[in-house]
Amino acid sequence: NQATGDGVCIPRDPRVAPRRRLRDRCAQGGAGHTASSDAESSQRNGKNQAGGSGHGGKSAAPMPTAFGLKLQTARTDQRAMTVLVLEESQRRKWDGSDDVLFYAEPRLVHHLDQAFRTRLTALYAERIPKNAVVLDLMSSWVSHLPEDKPLERVIGHGLNEKELATNPRLDSYWLQNLNQNQELPLPDASVDATLIVAGWQYLQYPEAIASELLRVTRPGGQVIVAFSNRMFFTKAPLIWTDSSDQDHLDYVASVLEAQGWSSAERVAETTKASGVMGLLGQAGDPFFAVISTKPT
Repeated sequence: NQATGDGVCIPRDPRVAPRRRLRDRCAQGGAGHTASSDAESSQRNGKNQAGGSGHGGKSAAPMPTAFGLKLQTARTDQRAMTVLVLEESQRRKWDGSDDVLFYAEPRLVHHLDQAFRTRLTALYAERIPKNAVVLDLMSSWVSHLPEDKPLERVIGHGLNEKELATNPRLDSYWLQNLNQNQELPLPDASVDATLIVAGWQYLQYPEAIASELLRVTRPGGQVIVAFSNRMFFTKAPLIWTDSSDQDHLDYVASVLEAQGWSSAERVAETTKASGVMGLLGQAGDPFFAVISTKPT
């Protein structure tokens, strides 16, 4: 499940734009993982196999295709420390087909309204420190980051390459299906902030993801999970489809805290629709977020 040689494995892929391709340092990559994007679309590389998540019956997988991403061997085995929160029945989805099929075509549209996106960018401006290394997990063609915030690097992840390649804020990205393999191809303590927007609701093994995020986050770093009341219903596990908005906040917080993250902050706000509808008093998409910090 690890990269070979000096630990830097960048598979050559002719589909990737030159700005994202690094020199091919080895033939293959090591361990890999999965995730869906903010725009909710994905396209998994053919080399990305089902892999070990620390849960029974799952085998190890090769590293997912990485574009401009250095894969290191130095890492802590966080899987053994994962604390399960969900019952197996709560992980089931109405549509049990491979997520890659659902996200195969890029969706270059906004799934959340302007009011939500504006509030999200404002939250990022408040919480993400300057010159941070940011992981945009389950990303897409936009990252909603403030334009005037200097960042050292933004690493993207998702299931659809066209969406990720279109995203101007990403310095590198990789493709992976997190519902098949939850092990992230990042070194320990390498990220300052992880962002997940409208993505957590599709995770079937969120405990393993939260545990891995704790591993790759630097002490004092944070994770920001944002969502609204929208979803692709058939692709969300029952823990999400059968719960209320407040339940969603508590569920995300409980999973994070069980893996060792600090006591989570919950944000629940109404928004005002933009344009004429806002003038008429219509509400926008409700804004929810769970924010937690890695203990120092």
